[in-house]
Amino acid sequence: MAAVRESSLIGREDELSRARRAIGEVVVVQLLGPPGVGKSAIRRELVRRLFSEGRRVVEPADPHNEDLLSALAEAMGLVGSDDDRARAIAMALAASGAVLVLDDAHRHEKAVVALLGVIGALVADARRAQECVADVRVVLVSARALPLREARIVEVGPLAPPLATALFLRRAAEVTALPLGDDERPFVESIVRATAGLPRAIELAALRLRVLSARSLAAHLADARDTMIDSVIEHALDHATPMEVRALAALATFRGAVSSDDAEDLLSAHAPGADAEALLGALRDQSMIHRDAQGALFVAGPIGLRALREVGAEEASRLRLVHAAATARRDRPSVEDLRAALAVAAEPALLGRLVGQLHFVLGQVSLSSADLALLDRAHALASGRSTDALAIASARAEARAQAGAADALDAFRALLRACEAAGDERGAARALAGMADQHFRAFELVDARVAWEQAGARYLAVHDGRGALAATHRLAALHGSSGALAEAESLAESAASEATRLGDTQTLAHVQATLATLAFQRGEHALAISRYTDSAARARTLSMSSLLAVSLGYRALAELARGVPLAAVTLAAEAVEHARAIGYVRATGLFTMVRAAALAEIDPLDDAAREAAARQVSVGLSLLDGLYAVAGDLLAGLVDLAEARAALARGETDRAIGRAMSLTERISQARALRVGTGQRRSRPHAIDVSDDLRIVLAIVEQRAQALAPVFRERLKRVGESAHVRLLVAPGGGRFKLADHAVSLAHRPLLARLLWCLAQRALEGRSTTSAELVSAGWPNERLPGRAGTTRLYVALADLKKLGLRGLIRSEQEGYVLAAEIELDLLG
Repeated sequence: MAAVRESSLIGREDELSRARRAIGEVVVVQLLGPPGVGKSAIRRELVRRLFSEGRRVVEPADPHNEDLLSALAEAMGLVGSDDDRARAIAMALAASGAVLVLDDAHRHEKAVVALLGVIGALVADARRAQECVADVRVVLVSARALPLREARIVEVGPLAPPLATALFLRRAAEVTALPLGDDERPFVESIVRATAGLPRAIELAALRLRVLSARSLAAHLADARDTMIDSVIEHALDHATPMEVRALAALATFRGAVSSDDAEDLLSAHAPGADAEALLGALRDQSMIHRDAQGALFVAGPIGLRALREVGAEEASRLRLVHAAATARRDRPSVEDLRAALAVAAEPALLGRLVGQLHFVLGQVSLSSADLALLDRAHALASGRSTDALAIASARAEARAQAGAADALDAFRALLRACEAAGDERGAARALAGMADQHFRAFELVDARVAWEQAGARYLAVHDGRGALAATHRLAALHGSSGALAEAESLAESAASEATRLGDTQTLAHVQATLATLAFQRGEHALAISRYTDSAARARTLSMSSLLAVSLGYRALAELARGVPLAAVTLAAEAVEHARAIGYVRATGLFTMVRAAALAEIDPLDDAAREAAARQVSVGLSLLDGLYAVAGDLLAGLVDLAEARAALARGETDRAIGRAMSLTERISQARALRVGTGQRRSRPHAIDVSDDLRIVLAIVEQRAQALAPVFRERLKRVGESAHVRLLVAPGGGRFKLADHAVSLAHRPLLARLLWCLAQRALEGRSTTSAELVSAGWPNERLPGRAGTTRLYVALADLKKLGLRGLIRSEQEGYVLAAEIELDLLG
């Protein structure tokens, strides 16, 4: 039992401290909270601490005795008539300075109030007579506030989610043989939500893990027929009036905390003429609603669900409609309340207001299929050409775009047709802007440019300067992505001037970042750093978290490009911190890779730094997909390059060649990558439509070129014809002899043979026929004669490509008779 008591007190130090402080300041302290919230566990710990301080504590001998005064008199060893019992108890407490502790005080309300009246009168009389009287202290533990004017109330509410989870995990560890793994975390969160933070419910749930898995338990608790929670709150509504139960059910429709004003508005709408403030007070007195750390009101989930069941399905449906209307009137409702409201609302104007609010909120959270379904429902109910219907269609299209839905472009096209039919030119411009973004994401840059130009023209036609400014800026970014830097800079400078004229500081911050990226692409690293610094400062001032993360991250990349890795590490770490704080996964991954590359460059011979960089690489790559995964992979190549340099310094030639080969393959794959839809040949190369990829590729190639002379100096063998220099790419994918360059990318057999010959030449020895057959046909078992024949034909093909006279047969095998050098980039 000691372990249970200790675990029950997780997160209760604040309540304990407030109760202990109150005992030193006032006569009556009341621990107030709903059933199952852990009041008794707090009482036990409070009594233990009072005993440890040398205080005498008095509790009823039999806590279940309906006659409270008899139980107290028995515990204190008092005898006498019933009429004298309360006074005898009061005098004994005053004489000894004991602390009286009463659990479930609301069950003995009349006796408690009478006893406290006697104690108060006794203390007052003693003070008037200037007699010395010891301090009398009473601690009441109750689920309902007693009518005591001078009592200090210490509220005990449900545990916050992190503390509730900690309590569940500790109790689970006590009853299960195996700890809960990370893969079971979602089920743990579901279980804790179902318990609404009530410690008793949490402990009961954890005990069920003896026979159920976390997945099964979560499913059981999600079932409305599960009786565990009901057993915890069995008496919660016993003393509530029908009006109070309906009021509690109305408040339970909120999915989270709510301000007092919003709660009063809801109750007034639910029951016109009722005293909303009095109802809230009554519910607070009965521990049915609580205040969170910010002072907002909330209902413990199980108690709210119980109240909704008590009022019946028809009344509960009506209350949910009242909640939907109240949610639409709130300034900043939670996304959970908006989702609940949209699930029941049906009137187009109400749907329009709710969707408008949800549209604003959804930009800050991850969209689910359920969110899209809610917007589809609203769109179907409000179909037509009304303003509300168009607003809902717009929000629906943008939500589908945000979620990456395959039909997002079709949704914008339908929105464009609806806006044109309704004569809404501004709405049509927004639809075109949405279409442009979808074309851009599909790498259809021509269609994106046309759509942005049309959107800008429509914005200008309706005198929407900010809309036209956004279109101009996006066109600048689009030209920058496709490598048309002159056109991009001209448009960006125009957008900057217009943003300054309009006082649009947010767009100006974005434009500065675009100008920085254009400078970066031109290789003007100092200018890029200056502009990224400016955009970061503007973003910080305007609390634009995503732009701040991006500006810091790309400034880190620019510092890396100009050879200042220490500054890049610091900036990238800050960028990752900001990106992670707002859930910006792509930026978190990319800038983690920038930090890894910078760490590796600080000191390539520092094993600890390279190991730290390798750990960062595994984290960063796990967060990236699409083109950003390709850019991240190239940055990982810089870590490979540092490994290659370290291997050269240690004389580990094979390892250095392997790392260099890995980098070369990364570069080759990035250059060959095609993106978008349609036939492969019609799809653009990634580097032609992604400024991010071009920037990273330029940095990687620059580093590889800088290292190439080191390789050429350390990894070469002078053959018999020393005047002939043969450059071979790692892997043998290409070679260069004087001005004659040959690609073997589409002839992998010849590439494998050439690379095998080159490796042995760099090691200073010839290559045996068996080694060449094994390298050329790695997955085949060729008889000696067949292998020799195939090898002869393949080597003849290599000679025809320009290596005649350089591939020579010797007694030990074959040699490349030239000065062999490893060529990283060609």
